[in-house]
Amino acid sequence: MRGEDDGGAGSPSIYIPVSDISMVMGVARRAVEAVFQSLFILTDLRVLLRSTAPDHRLDDAQKAGVRDRIAALRREVDAIEQELLR
Repeated sequence: MRGEDDGGAGSPSIYIPVSDISMVMGVARRAVEAVFQSLFILTDLRVLLRSTAPDHRLDDAQKAGVRDRIAALRREVDAIEQELLR
């Protein structure tokens, strides 16, 4: 039970109902996935910048791709914020 001694192992045990654990695990999993997806998106943008160096002039297709990647990045950052700051 919550706050009961664990039988002398040095610290009180903490009881977390199974439904609470799955909720915490789900939040953590979604946040971690969103962080990794964000990093992949940023890597895509970095590759584009490297391929267009030194002047970074983008054609229309590249600009559209950047817009799409930034929109996807915003969605992932929003998910991180929702999951970790609720």
